[in-house]
Amino acid sequence: MGRMLTITNSKESSLGVKKRGIKRDFAIGQNTIKYVVISIFTVLALAYLTQATEGANRSLKLQDINSKKTEMELKKERLEIEKVRLQSLQQIDQNIEKPVMEPVSKVNHLEKNNYDLAAVN
Repeated sequence: MGRMLTITNSKESSLGVKKRGIKRDFAIGQNTIKYVVISIFTVLALAYLTQATEGANRSLKLQDINSKKTEMELKKERLEIEKVRLQSLQQIDQNIEKPVMEPVSKVNHLEKNNYDLAAVN
C-alpha cells in the first residue's frame, strides 16, 4: 500500500495523478552560516568567561577564608595566654588570703650568755 495522505497545495487528490508537495522555504545561505558561526563562538566565549571568573571568585573566597582562619588561630592563642594569666592571678590572690605562718603561742627567749636556739612551743 502506498501513501494514503499527501499534503499538497493543489485541490486535486485523485489517484494516479502526480501531486506537488509543499515547498520548503527554509534555505541556508552564506550570510546565515556566518551569523550562526558567530553566535556559536559568542556563546562559547561567554561560557569560557563565566567559568574563568567563577574560578577567580572561588580563589578569592578561599583566600578570605584562610585569612579568617589565621586570625581566629591568633585570637585563640591570645585568649589561651590571657586565660593562663588570669588563672595565675587567681592563684596568687588565693595564696595571699591563706596565712603562711602559724601564730606563736609561747616564745622562749635566749639568755644573755646562752647561745642555744630559741624554742617555740
